[in-house]
Amino acid sequence: MAAYTDGSATAVQALGSTFGSLSSWPYLTLDQDDDTPAGELLRVNLAFTTAFRRLLFHVCVGETIAAVPSGFRGLGATVTITAPGAGSGRIALDEAPREATACAVAEAVTEGMRTRRCPRRRR
Repeated sequence: MAAYTDGSATAVQALGSTFGSLSSWPYLTLDQDDDTPAGELLRVNLAFTTAFRRLLFHVCVGETIAAVPSGFRGLGATVTITAPGAGSGRIALDEAPREATACAVAEAVTEGMRTRRCPRRRR
C-alpha cells in the first residue's frame, strides 16, 4: 500500500490484478501472482522517493492457505527486504495470529525511505 505526498493512495497487489508500474504512477510494481514458495517480488522506483509519504508492505494468504489451521505459522514464510547499498533483512511470518489472513510486515516513511518492522499486534 502506498500513500503519496499529493494525498493520493493505492495498493499494488495480485488481488484485482493491480500490478502497478515502475516508470509511471504508482512507481512500484508486483512481478506476478504466485502462491508457490518462490513467492512474489515487489519493486519500488527509488528515483521517486519524494513522491512517497509512506509505503506499507503487507502479505495476504490465498483461500487455500487460509484454510490451513496453523495459518502463516505453518508456512515457514519469510519476507526479504533489500535496498541498494543497504544490505537486506529477513522477517519471518511465523508470529502472526493463527486466524490472520493478512499481515503488515514493514513500512517505509518519507525521511530517506527508512524501513522499519511493523510492531506485533494481537487481537
